[in-house]
Amino acid sequence: AKGKRKVTQKTDEDAMSRPLLPHVPSASGPSEQPSSDASIIIGTDPEEALDDGPLLTAPPSDDRLEEASSTQEIVVDVASNHGDGHDDDDDDDGSGAVPMDTLGQTKEGKKTFSEFAEQFLPTVEQIEKTLMFWKHGNMVIPQGINAMTVRMIEMVKADSAAKAIHVLQEAFLEFYRGLILLKNYRVLNFTGFTKILKKAEKMTGMSFKDLRIRVSVQPFYKGTLIERLLEDTEIAFARVFCAGDLRQAKRALRIPDVENSSEQWSSFSNGLTLGLILSLVGVIIFTMLSTNVASYYRLRSVYSIYTALGLPILWFWVFGMDQFLWLRAHVHYTFIFELDPRHHLTYIKYFEFVSALTLIWLMSVGCYIWVSVGTFPLPDYLTLRADLHPLVIVIMFLVILFCPFNTFYLRSRKYLLTVLWRIVSTPLHSVKFKDFFFADQLSSLALLLVLVQFTVCYYTVDAWRPTNEMVCWSVNTKVSPFLSFLPAYWRLVQCLRRYRDSGYKDKTHLINAGKYSTSFFVTLFSGLDSNFTVGIPHIGSMSIFRVLWILSASVSTLYSYWWDLFKDWSILETTRNNEGKFGLRLRSRRMYASVYFYYWAIGSNLLLRLVWTLTKSINQIGTFLMRWELTAIFAALEILRRGQWNLIRLENEHLNNCGKFRAVQDVPLPFQHELK
Repeated sequence: AKGKRKVTQKTDEDAMSRPLLPHVPSASGPSEQPSSDASIIIGTDPEEALDDGPLLTAPPSDDRLEEASSTQEIVVDVASNHGDGHDDDDDDDGSGAVPMDTLGQTKEGKKTFSEFAEQFLPTVEQIEKTLMFWKHGNMVIPQGINAMTVRMIEMVKADSAAKAIHVLQEAFLEFYRGLILLKNYRVLNFTGFTKILKKAEKMTGMSFKDLRIRVSVQPFYKGTLIERLLEDTEIAFARVFCAGDLRQAKRALRIPDVENSSEQWSSFSNGLTLGLILSLVGVIIFTMLSTNVASYYRLRSVYSIYTALGLPILWFWVFGMDQFLWLRAHVHYTFIFELDPRHHLTYIKYFEFVSALTLIWLMSVGCYIWVSVGTFPLPDYLTLRADLHPLVIVIMFLVILFCPFNTFYLRSRKYLLTVLWRIVSTPLHSVKFKDFFFADQLSSLALLLVLVQFTVCYYTVDAWRPTNEMVCWSVNTKVSPFLSFLPAYWRLVQCLRRYRDSGYKDKTHLINAGKYSTSFFVTLFSGLDSNFTVGIPHIGSMSIFRVLWILSASVSTLYSYWWDLFKDWSILETTRNNEGKFGLRLRSRRMYASVYFYYWAIGSNLLLRLVWTLTKSINQIGTFLMRWELTAIFAALEILRRGQWNLIRLENEHLNNCGKFRAVQDVPLPFQHELK
């Protein structure tokens, strides 16, 4: 083992003694070489350049190696001045996405891979020079550096170097991931071609030896350039960010199998928490069956508050199951949602966190019931009033959500809060897939917004008044239509913004905006019906407002259902038989194994879309159901429908629209300049 480590260490040292990075020529021809001590063989084909001779002919510079060995100290100084520098799931450690523009597309202004490498790789040499300039505190710009380095030095003077280094580290990580994907693509092509030849030889009895020889010299067979770029990227990352430690650089660059890695403690914790949840549910149900539920303290108000707390927990459970099924079906959700492939929250960790929230919520429900019936085990002077137990959970959830410290999965909470802010401030910036996807999730949680308003009103007003002087329910009836329309309004504005960003050419966004505009009429006539219908509304009182509400709800349901089938899901395809008659069938490309799942989704979505429309008409739900307790059941059904919708929506995005057929993120470099 010692001998093996010595050999590995010697190999790493030999690799580190190479020049930092080659200047890779583009397929279209040579370009201007930035300042460097190395000479480069230029050719029309990067693979030919590697095969005809060494890529770099100059020996490594001792001064350069000495400078690179001290870069880690500089990076540590940046972390100490601008953050804590920890490297785990809860901290921004600089890992994430890097630039890969349109990999593999070569015409009409799109960059080839080698052209991208030509733009990015020489930047690394300038990073070293800038870091050394920064370390020595020399405020005079040295000679012999290009415009990128000048810009970097200007950012150092403006105290922006930490941000620049963070972005460049992201760029390294995603560039390396792009190389891995390209390498896998090369291997896949070679393997497929080899199997085709073997199958042809077996079926025809002919020999394709000459063809094998011709194939063996092709770039997709050798992959020399890709291997060299991978090695050079590791060396460059080690010199700039890891003080020359190549092993540490490889560990940082390579993506671990976070989804399938062993997480025994999390699995044990999930099982233990689930057992406690089931036991607590049994105890609560037994207590409710053996007592008079109607006698619980301010039952309707507290029930609504617990519903407001329980609906997001249910959505978390459903989304976690979606995440698990996406993983099984190989839907690339981490890229679609722009998650960090190295440090995102796996479904096992996700369920661990959500199950803990569920347990806390159930414990609070139990405490409320036991205090209400007088069986709480603590003495009265240590017991909160029954309706204040939900307030404790509200405060606890808010502390978890907004906690600024490096705990409770800080990275994931920042991601969630950032997306929510982008949704609320939609007109101010362009709309990404994650923005309108999670805005659709809020459309299914319209009841949550209404209940949040009631919760705030209750604990600021009604909780401190006698029961006969409570006013929050009457206020809630008047404002609920406006709150119910907010998610649809955000989606409407997003559609209009996307239409504007398309140069006013893509009419699809306008049609989609029309779908959300129907929600406005649903909530409008719902509010008019509940506030201006003479007498107590009931099923038989068909005022003009109720008729308009029914018509608008029907149009909204059918409009949304049609959009799901042919746009969001693209699940149906049109066919034409020999007689020229049109028909419909499931799309041929599917990622989930069972075809019955798709038929079930098509059928159930129509009924559950009606539920979605009713959740925007809170007052009418109580009228038609006759029991206000069932309002939460409708909201839960809508969340389950949304979970089903998510599965096929992301499948369609993966198959047809995913990032304009890219597989890596686009992180703009901070030092790009157009030189005149």
